[in-house]
Amino acid sequence: PTGRMILIDGPSGTGKSYLIRGILNKLNYGICVLIPASMLEGLDKPNLIPLLMKNKSVKHVDPVSGMKNFSESKGNSLVLIIEDADSVISPRAADNMSAISSLLNYTDGIFGTLFDLRIIATTNAPHVEIEKALLRPGRLLKRIHVGLLSPQKASEIHTNLTGKEKMFEKEVSLATVYS
Repeated sequence: PTGRMILIDGPSGTGKSYLIRGILNKLNYGICVLIPASMLEGLDKPNLIPLLMKNKSVKHVDPVSGMKNFSESKGNSLVLIIEDADSVISPRAADNMSAISSLLNYTDGIFGTLFDLRIIATTNAPHVEIEKALLRPGRLLKRIHVGLLSPQKASEIHTNLTGKEKMFEKEVSLATVYS
């Protein structure tokens, strides 16, 4: 890939989590792990590496001989999902330097390449400044803004969900339409 990280931003209730589910369902991709932003810098510690190595080895059974063998599989990527990642995507400061260094290593460093890591990070902050090193080509695959729905789109979704027409007068979140 041209980058290993997707950054999704937008107000609460706009459907960022639904988008993540859709991406993961569409890709049918490896193993997904929800990581609290506060734990990000601990992922490359020695006690976690055996677990990651275990997940990289996939057991294959030969259908003819029945013999089992172990090998690496490209379909067994590890997808880290970091919701509310504001503290690890904002510009480097004394309080987040180690977490950002870890995130940079996971996106295109040796650690991320070795374990074929992918990262999906979300933020609700409307105008959070992003660490410039995360935005450079080779790290960021895509930045997606999930905004409010137009009245027309909200009405369309409501009709599809309920079979009943409802007009919305202003932009609303997906959560509002669902409620």
